[in-house]
Amino acid sequence: MIKDVLFPSAAVSTAYLAHSTRLLSNIANILGKQEDAEHYLALSRRTSEAWRTAFVRQRGARIAEDYQDDYVRALAFNLIEPEQKPAALERLVELIAQAGYHLKTGFMSTGLLLPVLAEYGRADIAYRLLMQDTMPSWLYLVQKDATTLWETWEGYDGKGKAKMSHNHYAFGTVAQWLQESVAGLKAVEPGYRKIRIEPLVGGGLTHAEASLETPLGFAKSAWSLDKEVGIVRLEVVIPPCATAEVVLPGRKVETLGSGNYSFEYRIGL
Repeated sequence: MIKDVLFPSAAVSTAYLAHSTRLLSNIANILGKQEDAEHYLALSRRTSEAWRTAFVRQRGARIAEDYQDDYVRALAFNLIEPEQKPAALERLVELIAQAGYHLKTGFMSTGLLLPVLAEYGRADIAYRLLMQDTMPSWLYLVQKDATTLWETWEGYDGKGKAKMSHNHYAFGTVAQWLQESVAGLKAVEPGYRKIRIEPLVGGGLTHAEASLETPLGFAKSAWSLDKEVGIVRLEVVIPPCATAEVVLPGRKVETLGSGNYSFEYRIGL
């Protein structure tokens, strides 16, 4: 860790410069600062181009040091051209398979891994990583009787010896994906004024639920799967003064106001 601080990776630092300046451009747009928005967008584009020139090889099939992290960042931050993305995704999946379907990402990219896989059509791999129970994996911590997320996968040896933080958000970033994708409860606008309900059924799970108190009130998305007939039953609660987009397979997007709703739909198994 000290080495990373003293000698930061050019690939990582440059990727975050491209990403951060794009965020600054978006912020400037919202604030009505058009000149700043254009400046930071141009800087982001130049940085992304320089990053591709320095670190992308074989049309996206090899990136930087050829770690899982490199491909995750490239896809999450849109650092590569559209025609390079299929090869980058294929290589990411290949690296995951070579690791026995374990994540090998660090603090800065673990939270991006499952969302990237799901967004680019490999939710099957995302779920396989989620349900992995040997080290390193989230369920490995459960096997060790963890009730919090640890700073390191080896935070406790099961024999009384513990090390480092046992309440650390880095690997806990998976919680966002569990709420927003698995359960399907995602804020589209600040304060949950607008919500997106889009559960990602899979991974052998038969049910999932997420609920929270938003600034406007209680919100919930809960689904259960009847595997025998392939029917999903979804219960949704939208808080007062909020609206929700409900996105279900094979249906038009529905926009709903506050209230309690029930849905049934069929999926292929």
